[in-house]
Amino acid sequence: MEKWFQSNLLLPSTKGIDKVDAVGLSSKSENISIGFCKIAARYYIFKSKLQEKIPSISEFLKVMKHYEIIEREFLPENEFYSKWKPLQTHSQQRSYES
Repeated sequence: MEKWFQSNLLLPSTKGIDKVDAVGLSSKSENISIGFCKIAARYYIFKSKLQEKIPSISEFLKVMKHYEIIEREFLPENEFYSKWKPLQTHSQQRSYES
């Protein structure tokens, strides 16, 4: 990965890159919910561009709801709530602000 960034002049040859940082996550301790949202958002934007569609927040939220439904079905209850509870709380706060 470093070599690709360096060959495309995106990274000086004297610098290294952490693989976790390269995909947009923080190498510092980060809430798993935030990390998941970052990756899901990047993937959604990537897919939208491939389909020549303009990404929208409302469509992204539908995608996130789909992930939530799948994980509610397959994750153990304590893992599901530890991941999704912070997102649900934040989502509810944002809807009150609107």
